[in-house]
Amino acid sequence: MRPFCTFIEQIQAQPLVNNALLSLQQRLQLNINVLLFCCWVAERGLKPLNKTELRDILLIISPWHNQIVLALKKLRKHLSQQVSKPTLYKISKLIMAKENAANQIEQMILSDIMLKPGANRTPEQRFADACKNITVYCKELPNGMDQQDTEAIKQLLTTIFPHIDTEQITAYWGKSFNKSKNYNPFLYTQTELDDLI
Repeated sequence: MRPFCTFIEQIQAQPLVNNALLSLQQRLQLNINVLLFCCWVAERGLKPLNKTELRDILLIISPWHNQIVLALKKLRKHLSQQVSKPTLYKISKLIMAKENAANQIEQMILSDIMLKPGANRTPEQRFADACKNITVYCKELPNGMDQQDTEAIKQLLTTIFPHIDTEQITAYWGKSFNKSKNYNPFLYTQTELDDLI
């Protein structure tokens, strides 16, 4: 199995994180695979994503996500309102299997994207990179984030980076997400990194 797919399995096996991801998906209409890809890139120590790279990733993944993954999900929900319960269970189970397979294919498409290696990123820098990658992605979304969404993101970051304490995650995530549009999220200053230590 590919490392990105294994990473997703490990993350989604944890109920609190899975609930946080579902909340973000429903409330912000974001693609969970892309969100987790943003985290995985950072966790692996790869070069942070910039706005152009992220848009290219979304262009690659969106046709499959919209026409296959979301279409299957929509069909499953539609049938749940139209079909009698005994028949519905069998149909839902079949569609769910196809939906899961389509989702895994999407993960494989993402894992095949060629990325540049980072330069010996420390755990703290990898955490900072994850915040920045997520910020770049979330700023592409049509809906803004509120406190509930922020808590879900922090839950995700806490799980992926257990060596960073909750207060540091709260402080750094807030700083990362609220940077002005003129801020270049891909340049690091020692002051920013010292905030994490």
